[in-house]
Amino acid sequence: MDDALMTVEELADFLRTTKNQIYNCVSKGGEGIDIPPGIRIGKRRLWLKSSVLSWLDSKQHPVLVTRGSSSSAKPSQVSIRRA
Repeated sequence: MDDALMTVEELADFLRTTKNQIYNCVSKGGEGIDIPPGIRIGKRRLWLKSSVLSWLDSKQHPVLVTRGSSSSAKPSQVSIRRA
């Protein structure tokens, strides 16, 4: 695994989005859902490349689960965060 730290610029470039979109997701509480979970070091927010790759993998391979106990329950997609 690559445990290099990525800056917001590097993450935005890697995900083909903008820095502002990353910052908006962070401020709205979307870390781990809309963008990979990051870490704070002082005033900086950084992302482990291995965490980014795991997050992307979980987005590519969602897990199907059924809600409720009836056999007619429809499956729905949920993302499970892999450690």
